[in-house]
Amino acid sequence: MIVVDETLNKKWNWWPLFPLYPYGKKKTILRELIPDQIWSLEQIQGLYYVAVPIRMTVIKVDNGLMLINPLPPTKELINELEKLIAIHGKVKTIILPSASGLEHKIGLPALSRIFKDAEIWLCPGQWSFPINLPLDFLGIPSKRSRILFEEGTPHTNYFKWSSLGPLNLGLGRYQEISCFHYPTKTLHVTDAIVGIDSTPPEIFNFDPTPLLFHSRERGDEPLIDSIEHRKKGWKRLVLFSSFLKPGKLNIPPLKKIFKYSFKKDLRNWRSHFGIYPFLWDEDWESSLVEIMGKDTPKIQIAPVLQKLIFPRSKEVLLKWLENIKSFEDMEYLIPAHFTAPIKFTIEDCQKLIDEINSQKWEKLPEDNKFLMNLYKKMLKYPKLIISKVCGPAIAGGCGIITASDIVFTTNTSKFGYPEVKLGFIPALVSTFLLKKIREVDARELLLTGKLISAIQAKEIGLINKICSADNIDNIVIQFIKKTIQETSPNSIKETKEMLYKLMNIEQNLQKAAELNAKNRKSDDFKRGISNFLNKKTTNWAKQ
Repeated sequence: MIVVDETLNKKWNWWPLFPLYPYGKKKTILRELIPDQIWSLEQIQGLYYVAVPIRMTVIKVDNGLMLINPLPPTKELINELEKLIAIHGKVKTIILPSASGLEHKIGLPALSRIFKDAEIWLCPGQWSFPINLPLDFLGIPSKRSRILFEEGTPHTNYFKWSSLGPLNLGLGRYQEISCFHYPTKTLHVTDAIVGIDSTPPEIFNFDPTPLLFHSRERGDEPLIDSIEHRKKGWKRLVLFSSFLKPGKLNIPPLKKIFKYSFKKDLRNWRSHFGIYPFLWDEDWESSLVEIMGKDTPKIQIAPVLQKLIFPRSKEVLLKWLENIKSFEDMEYLIPAHFTAPIKFTIEDCQKLIDEINSQKWEKLPEDNKFLMNLYKKMLKYPKLIISKVCGPAIAGGCGIITASDIVFTTNTSKFGYPEVKLGFIPALVSTFLLKKIREVDARELLLTGKLISAIQAKEIGLINKICSADNIDNIVIQFIKKTIQETSPNSIKETKEMLYKLMNIEQNLQKAAELNAKNRKSDDFKRGISNFLNKKTTNWAKQ
C-alpha cells in the first residue's frame, strides 16, 4: 500500500503555481478503456474561459503499470490508482510525452515523489521560461529520469515509439512523443490528434459550471442547469479550445460587460465574478460543422495546432503521420483530450494525410491575412464607410471600394480585377463581389481581367455616384453632413451587423484566403509576377 500524505485529498494545493480551473480541488474519474489492459484517469483543467477534460492513461506492462501524461495526484486519483495497483502491480514507468504543454507537466513532480521506484521518461527539450532550468529544480528527480530516444525507449516489447517534431517556436519548441501499444492495437498521443464528440464528457457531470457559464448569451443571465444548456455550453467550449478566439465571437463594449456583471448572484469565482465578455453571432453553430462529430467523434489534427504550430512545417507533420500509418493492425486512438478510445485505422490516418496534402491549412501570406482582416473589418464596421475614387481603382483598390458602403467616383475613373492576367486569382474580393453585383457581371470582370469605366461600373451596381472631378469633394462632404443629420448611428450599426450576418461571409472568406495561398505556389503565378515586376507582358498563349 502506498502511503499518501494526508494533505493530499480532493484538493490540489499546488494550483497557484499554474492556476488551472477548478482552483484548489480536482475531481477525478476512472474509466476502463480497453478491458483489463488500459484505463483512463480524467480531470477538468481550465485556463481563463476554457475548460476541457484532460486524461492520464494507465497501461498494463511487465507485471506493472505505465502512466502517460501525468495529472495532479490528488488523494482521489491515488486511491483509484491503488485499485489498479492491487490487481496489476506497481507503477513502473511514468511518461511525460510533451515538451511544451505545461498542463501535462504540473502533476509530474508530485507524482514522481509518490511513486519513488518508478522510472521517468521525458520528451526531449523540456524547458521553462524565461530560462531553462535543471530537472531537479523543477521537482523532477534527474537520477531516475531518462530522455526518450536520446537514452532509448521503455518497454520496447510492448510499444513502438514515434516523435512529432521538434519544431522551434521561438520561446521553446513543440514536440510530442506518441506510442503504439501492440497488445491492444492502440495509438497514444497527447495533443496532435483529437476526436471531438457532440456529447459533453462524463467528467462534467460532477461540475457542469463551465458548460452552464458558456451556455448564456449575456453576463446577467443566471447559470441554469439543463441537458440543453450543457450541450450548448459544451459546443462553445469546443470552439474556444479549438480556435482560442472563435470567428463567430465578438467582444461587446466594456461598459456593457461591466453593466451585466453587477448582478449579485453571479459575482463569484465560479462565474468569473459575473464577467462574461462574449457576444456570439446567431449562426455560431455553423463553425462546428468541420470539427465536431454528430453520431461519432470527428477525428482531426487539433485545430488550434493547425493554426499556431503546424503551418510552420507541414512536412514534419506529414512525416509523423506516414510513420504512424506503418503501424500494422492499428484499431484505436487514445489522446490526452476529448473522446477516447476512438476507432482509428490506417485508412483514417491516410484521410488526415490527404487533407493536409489538399492544402487545407496552407499558411497564409501576411499580405493575404491583412487583406482578409481588412475586408472583414470594413464589412463589420459600425459606421458608414464612404470611398471617394479620383483615379483608377484596380485589383486591391477595387476590392476596397467593393467592401465600402457608398462609393463616389469621378467620370474618368477605371475599375477592374486584372489578377487573371498575372497568373493570380481574385479569390478574396469575389467572396463579397458576388453579393454586390449580378453573377453574370462578376464572372465577366473576374475571368477576363478587363477594366471598365465609371459609367459601366454604375450600371452594374459596383459604385453609387459619378461626379465631376471639380465637384466630387463638395458632393461627398454634403452627403456626409446630411447622413449624420438624418440617420440614427445605432440603426446604422445594427443594420450593418444584420447585413454582415445575412452575407454569411466568414467561412467563404477563409476558404478564399486558402485558395489564394495555394495559387501563389503555381508556376503561372510565379511567371506572371516575375514578368510584372520586370515590366514585361506575359503571352499566355505561349506555354
